[in-house]
Amino acid sequence: MTESIKLQPDYNISRSRLVMPEYGRLVQKMVAHALTLETKELRQAYAGRIIATMEKTAPGNRGTESLRKKLWEHLAILANYKLDIDYPYPIAPQTEVRPGKLAYPGHKIRMRHYGHLIEQLAERTDRSLTGEARETAARLTAYRMKYAMSQWKGDTPDSAQAVHDLAAYTDGHLCLEASEVPELRIQPARLQDETFGRKRKKNRF
Repeated sequence: MTESIKLQPDYNISRSRLVMPEYGRLVQKMVAHALTLETKELRQAYAGRIIATMEKTAPGNRGTESLRKKLWEHLAILANYKLDIDYPYPIAPQTEVRPGKLAYPGHKIRMRHYGHLIEQLAERTDRSLTGEARETAARLTAYRMKYAMSQWKGDTPDSAQAVHDLAAYTDGHLCLEASEVPELRIQPARLQDETFGRKRKKNRF
């Protein structure tokens, strides 16, 4: 009775990572083989074969000087600059410079549905304006807060809620009546969708 042979599946995830995927695994294997050759003459001749194989991936630019220079540079990268041959072009190791991490804003948003800009608008109105300009800016801020609520909740917001939150932002310094807040000139997103849906149904007939 013959002993059964278990074949292990050869998936890409179990293989080594491709240094330059555009050249495929064959070229990477050829580069790995070139590194094992004992004499420089053998490595030099085999490097020429690797370049010829790599050149087939860009048939439109075949034979140009710029392409050949790029291919030799890529060969050096594939070999991690460890292939001891005479390169026809000067090869300088590339250093990978990773960009630094972006710093997140350090401020905390007290009411996230309004965003930081509305919070700043309320605070600047409270600190910097007086008289009629202060009252106008306060009503504008409350209006913007109503609009932000309409986008967040998807429904018609309450002016009283905007007035309450504006006072909370400014520690009670900016106090308005709900009737002083202008009505929204733009429908909330949910109502816009419903209106659009009714128009589409109407146009079907």
